[in-house]
Amino acid sequence: MKKWMIPLLAVCSLVLLGGCGKKTEAVKTETITAVTTAETKTAEMTTAETADTATEAGNNTMEERNWDRIPTVMVDGVLYESTGYISSAIGCGNMDGKINSTVEGNEAPTKNDQSNFGTGYEYQRSSEGQIIVVMDAMKVIFRDPEHSFASDMPEEVLNFNAEVLEVRDGSLLVSFISAPDLFMPPVTGQCVVRTNPEIMKEDVAVGDTVRVWFDGLVQEIYPPILPNVYRVVKEEQEPAEHEPSAENNDTAVKLGTITPGCLYILKGGPVISSVALTGNIAGSESFNSKQTGAGGIRDIFELNEWIDVYLTTRATDGVQVFVFKNTDIADEYNYYNYAGELQNLVASADLSKPENEGDSWGSFYLNPEDAEPGYYDLVFVCDGIPAAVMRVKVYPEGELEGKTDAELYDNMGSIK
Repeated sequence: MKKWMIPLLAVCSLVLLGGCGKKTEAVKTETITAVTTAETKTAEMTTAETADTATEAGNNTMEERNWDRIPTVMVDGVLYESTGYISSAIGCGNMDGKINSTVEGNEAPTKNDQSNFGTGYEYQRSSEGQIIVVMDAMKVIFRDPEHSFASDMPEEVLNFNAEVLEVRDGSLLVSFISAPDLFMPPVTGQCVVRTNPEIMKEDVAVGDTVRVWFDGLVQEIYPPILPNVYRVVKEEQEPAEHEPSAENNDTAVKLGTITPGCLYILKGGPVISSVALTGNIAGSESFNSKQTGAGGIRDIFELNEWIDVYLTTRATDGVQVFVFKNTDIADEYNYYNYAGELQNLVASADLSKPENEGDSWGSFYLNPEDAEPGYYDLVFVCDGIPAAVMRVKVYPEGELEGKTDAELYDNMGSIK
């Protein structure tokens, strides 16, 4: 019996992630033993050539059926089809709905919360044109086939780059380099990546850097083996970091060198996509715009000024904002215990979805007795998991009051 290990993607949470395919015939079922620190669990993983067909779990009412079309679900009047990819990104655990009716596997759903693969499965709205359906503890990514996406590979799919050490028949021996901030590192050191001509369409050589996308399953031997790989692509050079810009303020960017007034994604993933901050002392109504964005956010305030928070997020509760004296290593915020005692914390507030659209989620202020002029980092947390961070500059009390909007904009970090 082989032992299998799943990477730690959240504290005290190990999730068995399975591979998916798109064809519906020649489905093969394999029993896998997942070893965790708490207990040993046995799970059935179904793999196919290119797309996943859902399996029966718990109280789900999955039936044996002929799969003549891709697993499909209707939510908000839109038909979403399974991509066959598993999401490994850490995010809020709040579900948005549950599939409560089903049609035959060769039919298309005709009403909301209906699928052609069974009932009882919970789903979560993701980025535009995409939802996540939880099936047998696997977070399967479904997409609207009519929506235009920047890539056919969702960003929530676990991936990393690595150096090729050996090229073998049907596999690569690689050395892990790094993974995006959406994920905890899946492996460290060397590992074996299973390949075939469909997964890796170009030749690679020893010394090349490759990016590997896979379902998160790791075989626990030495070196570890990644058996369910979606894609391997040679990288000619390290991609440049995506610098935030006020001209591109509709999507949060991944963590880099923090620029005041720009939103950066932390390990919780794109749960909070955009933010607006307003104050009650400086600036006109226009300057204190409630239009949320990921860049060009108001980032200058005074001590003792109340700051209202507006969010674009799929979360509805469990959201908090923590205000820290800024740090040069913003990645540290990924590892804080937000339920415990926090160093350099000067303020915090619970945020709740307002009853009326466009209203504030909550507010906070920096008390002159607890804070001083300088830079501060606002960390947005969902269910204890850090989702995003942005930086603001706080001035002495009375310094911004009376300034014109043009003078205030001149002091903004992300708009010049």
